[in-house]
Amino acid sequence: MKIKGYASRTSVDRVGHVVAAYAFKDSIAARGLTGSRGVKLLYGHNSDKILGSIAKLTHLPNGLWIEAEIDKSISYAADVAKAIAASGGLSFSVSFIPSEVDLVSDKNGDEYLKIVKGDLYEVSVVPFPCNEDCEMSYEN
Repeated sequence: MKIKGYASRTSVDRVGHVVAAYAFKDSIAARGLTGSRGVKLLYGHNSDKILGSIAKLTHLPNGLWIEAEIDKSISYAADVAKAIAASGGLSFSVSFIPSEVDLVSDKNGDEYLKIVKGDLYEVSVVPFPCNEDCEMSYEN
């Protein structure tokens, strides 16, 4: 199953964070998408649940775009693919360690933490993302 969408967006998430559009550029360049250090595709941020492979991580002005493939030959990944199809799609969420942050105030005076730079470890397929703008589309 091919999945795609925004892994990260530049909108304020549920915990009051904003991830800058190019926050993971250096990290992705250093880690790559394959191998033992590569950015992984997981289910539910569970390091024991690798779902398949990431084909592309593209930085766009409004977030980080992902294109990936779920490997249905992995038994639990096949179940996740079925859940994605049954529910009409799930969402994406990222796991990273921030290395540069700013406290920012918006025009209303509300403060939020802006992740300027971070070390991206994985992108997960999740039913409930921290940033609700990280929706997924899929094709079997």
